[in-house]
Amino acid sequence: MRIILEDLRFFQSEYDLREYFSSIFQINKEKTKMHMNQDKLERHAMLLMETLGFAVSKLDEIEDLRDFLNDLGGKHYWRKVKPYMIRRLWPIIDDSFRQVLCDVYTTEVREAWQTFIEFIFDSMKEGIDAMSLAQTLSTECQSIDDQNNDKPTLNHLEENSDAELTISDETVDTKLLNK
Repeated sequence: MRIILEDLRFFQSEYDLREYFSSIFQINKEKTKMHMNQDKLERHAMLLMETLGFAVSKLDEIEDLRDFLNDLGGKHYWRKVKPYMIRRLWPIIDDSFRQVLCDVYTTEVREAWQTFIEFIFDSMKEGIDAMSLAQTLSTECQSIDDQNNDKPTLNHLEENSDAELTISDETVDTKLLNK
């Protein structure tokens, strides 16, 4: 329950992030009124805690964990989440641990958690960056395809033929020499 309250406090202080959680927060056009879906906020908080629990359980399988977190980052890319936004969660997580663990949350324990959370954030960032790059390359390839739609393409070379290719900046000129 503590993380849910912290989640709510986070969104109260990080107003600009609410738009990325439109299923939780509905804000009118004038941005003067907001409705919060408590059930969805609680589900999000629980999902965050379950993900942390899963990550801890995979510490002995660090490459599998990194792959999972990269995939999770890729999913966050499609929701338009930027890496800096994820990093803004650390104060909430830190404060929640401090309040729940009290005296057990020593400087050493806090530093260990911070290192682990940074690993999570960095791995998710790798996934966001990879998905962003893939999307950029896909868009660029589509743009090139669109530009080349009216140009002839060489699908395959006939058997027993030689091909002389001259590659220029934009086109591939072919001359087939039959033997």
